Amino acid sequence: MMVAPGDSQAWLEKAVHFSLTNPELMHEWIMDLVKDTPIHRNFPRWDDLVELASRSPQVVRHEDGKGGPSAALPQDAEIWATMLLASVVIAPRVFRMAVRPDQEIELVSRHYAQLLRRMLQSTQRAAR
Repeated sequence: MMVAPGDSQAWLEKAVHFSLTNPELMHEWIMDLVKDTPIHRNFPRWDDLVELASRSPQVVRHEDGKGGPSAALPQDAEIWATMLLASVVIAPRVFRMAVRPDQEIELVSRHYAQLLRRMLQSTQRAAR
């Protein structure tokens, strides 16, 4: 969903809504992601997400000569992709449960997705 073509607002809302309404599934998925295995096994579209991140003007992917990104570079596409993944899967639940437990899931999904989209767009504009 995060690398799907089309209206980014719509798919962000769907992703946030899904993460809020399926906490047990999200917990299991997160636990799979942080296992001691390559992320490709549990998130087959990881390369697509990194590619999407690398197309953003504020992200530059550098290679360390060993086939991987350099850990010394803060604007790495894999770091950006990891932050995007966490911001869609984990952060909405923290916001809804700990910050705004009184708000309906649909409202949180819409507002959270709008803000996330604006943040991503403003970062792109600032990098130009």
